Amino acid sequence: MTLAKKISRQKPIIGAVFGRKATASHTRTLAGDDRIYEAAFKQCGIIRVSYFEELFDVARTFASQPLPRGRKVGIITVTGAGGVTAADYCSEYGLELLPLSERTLDRVTSALA
Repeated sequence: MTLAKKISRQKPIIGAVFGRKATASHTRTLAGDDRIYEAAFKQCGIIRVSYFEELFDVARTFASQPLPRGRKVGIITVTGAGGVTAADYCSEYGLELLPLSERTLDRVTSALA
């Protein structure tokens, strides 16, 4: 956990916990309490994924983007639910959600029209 905390400040770490139900059916015990994984990942700054496909989506996103500087975030979405979900994640991971400028909003609106 110490190493993960240090690394995640500089480079994203994606963590996955797969096969917990399969393990439970095979060994008749659950492979650890999910709250333990959740707390450990959060403490270490690890981005948790729940599905194999999500692992590739998140990895592909990070591979194609430069690392952000700072903790300020802007959200652009076509759904209110997507915006609320993204805002919740930002809050959970200590990111500062900033309102978009009128110029940015105008540019996004015209691009989507």
